[in-house]
Amino acid sequence: MMKRYASPGPLLRDTRSSPPSPHSLTRVLLKITLSLALLLGLVAAILQLILDLKQQKSAVEIAAEEFLVGVVPSAASAAYNYQYDAAKEVARGLFSQRAIKQVIIVNDGEVMVDASREIEPTLPRLMQLTDEDKVTLSRDLIRPNSQSGTKIGTIQIVVDRSIVSPSIVDRMMSYFVLALLKNVAFGLALVFVVYGTLARHLVKLADIAASWKPDHDQLLVPRPPAFLAGTEIDVLGKRIENLSESALEVIRLKSESEKELSQRSIELEEMVQRRTSELETANEKLKLVADSDALTQLLNRGALDRELASSFEEALENDLAFAIALLDVDHFKLLNDTYGHQIGDACLVSIAGVLANTAKAHGCILGRYGGEEFCLGGNGIDLSQMSDIAAEVHAAIKELDIPHSSAPQTRRVTVSIGVSAVENRERTLDNLIGEADRALYDAKKLGRNRTARATPEDAIPLGHKRRSDTDVMQALREQRYEPFFQPQIDARTGEIVGAETLARLRLEDDTILAPQAFIPKITESGALAELDRLILDKTRHMLARASHWGHAVPRLSFNMHPSYLRNKDTMRDFTDLQSQCETKIAVELLEMWSSETLDEEALWGLECLRDAGIDVEIDDFGTSKASIVALHCIAPDRIKIAQELVFPMPQSAKYRRTVDCILQLAERLDISVIAEGVETEEHMRLLLDCGCYVQQGFYFARALSEQAFFAMLSDEPRRAAQ
Repeated sequence: MMKRYASPGPLLRDTRSSPPSPHSLTRVLLKITLSLALLLGLVAAILQLILDLKQQKSAVEIAAEEFLVGVVPSAASAAYNYQYDAAKEVARGLFSQRAIKQVIIVNDGEVMVDASREIEPTLPRLMQLTDEDKVTLSRDLIRPNSQSGTKIGTIQIVVDRSIVSPSIVDRMMSYFVLALLKNVAFGLALVFVVYGTLARHLVKLADIAASWKPDHDQLLVPRPPAFLAGTEIDVLGKRIENLSESALEVIRLKSESEKELSQRSIELEEMVQRRTSELETANEKLKLVADSDALTQLLNRGALDRELASSFEEALENDLAFAIALLDVDHFKLLNDTYGHQIGDACLVSIAGVLANTAKAHGCILGRYGGEEFCLGGNGIDLSQMSDIAAEVHAAIKELDIPHSSAPQTRRVTVSIGVSAVENRERTLDNLIGEADRALYDAKKLGRNRTARATPEDAIPLGHKRRSDTDVMQALREQRYEPFFQPQIDARTGEIVGAETLARLRLEDDTILAPQAFIPKITESGALAELDRLILDKTRHMLARASHWGHAVPRLSFNMHPSYLRNKDTMRDFTDLQSQCETKIAVELLEMWSSETLDEEALWGLECLRDAGIDVEIDDFGTSKASIVALHCIAPDRIKIAQELVFPMPQSAKYRRTVDCILQLAERLDISVIAEGVETEEHMRLLLDCGCYVQQGFYFARALSEQAFFAMLSDEPRRAAQ
């Protein structure tokens, strides 16, 4: 160990740069000390000046007041005797005082003297400290020789307290300069006696600290001057030595730690990469599990909603088409009840596989909507394209050939599909799904194993739908259901040849609800026959009003549930209506028929209708395997070609040939034909080319209220002339 406080050796000097001058710190301290000394001296001098000035002002005021008291008797005598010259003489005597600026003598309210003068300031200008400082002094004038001290007037003077003696001013300025010089002298002595020595020693310490390198030995510092021994400067030198020792130890430990940390860092990085990869794999699996349906491995409801919402927003932003298809397995509860849940699950898995292949082929979003329901959707797909996709799904599920002994129609598993598409940019995804759901209900109502399209009439506000679920029965009791009429047109002439009668619900706010908003609740409540009887009765009154106003209604058709053929009261209602009006009445049988469904009671009902002159029609012809059989069992007067066959005609030659074959078959069997679902002029032209002249659909008119229907009948001659 080397001796402490030895002179630094030459090896500890850094010869690459010149050290700062030892006098630099002295000069800095000199500047600081002198500035501080001047500032403190100036502050002390100013404070003393203010104090002295305050005392001198008080002395000026006291002297003026004493002089005023001395002249009060003379002023009182002059005032009492009304001696104006004597009063002025008193004022001139007061002005002998330098600080008095104004004298006012008042006798019984009368001003005898009001004299003032300008006084030259005796203080040098020093901000507000030497501004004019006026004070007013006054005394009462008492009548001479008065025992009661009667007041006869006042004497008042204005004193400027800033008018002090010039000798006082000289003394204050001398003290001001002396205070400044004293502080400056003290600062210079402090710098040269103490700071010079202190600065030189600090520079030595700085030089030694600056020259030391981590690869040198322990740092040694010089001994401080004797008067600094044991002070903070001495402690600083010792701590610099200790710092060098600590630094050497820290450097050694740091070198060892860096090697260890480097190794640990490599190991940690490898472990982090490995764990990150494992976490990414686990997250992907968790996301797949969270977004997937456990049975079918399709998107579950939550993931499906997110994907559809994102696709729908993209469609709106880029002005793309967007379509939705809801699929429901027909009679799935019967399948589960008959074969068990394992077979039911296997059925859903098989159908999910078919849907997955179809969705992949067309770039659709697919998910399990709930239970036995699935949902297809995506942007860039319009209503017609989604209908074609639905047709592919029907064909693929038919090839699965899954047996279903309890299915009423095909004895095989089938699906019903409802499709809807964006036609109005103001529609929401919820609206679109609601329309597809109502179209799905229509597909089931029409016999299942088919696709139904949502129509503009389906766009019922969700609030109205929820409301209808709670008050449809009350509306039935209040008879708020009305018959609406959709005209049937001879497309060759534009003549109205008939109309289909349809039920509608009118709410309190005059909103009109379509059947899909109330029929499920009515059917569930067993009140369908009551509703049909109400519509039939209101139609009877409509025909009476039409006859009164001279409107000829050539033909009216009514939808009929098959069970009505066995109901004698219903048959009587229809036969009575036909007997009471000149309009031709027809019934449209809603479900597909086979020879097994026509028992003796049903055949009796058909005979009753025919005996009364009522025509029998088959609705939605061409959408069931039983359609051909129904022609022989029922021997209808007319068949209505289903809209599922009419919709695709403009895009599909296959559908045009199918419609043409139906027309040829009807002609051979002497059965008249009407086509529904005519929505465009192209539909109308293609049907005319095939020989189907009587047509019904939105191209001609929607379902009309009584007043609108009468207006259309009144306008018929003008339209025929055109």
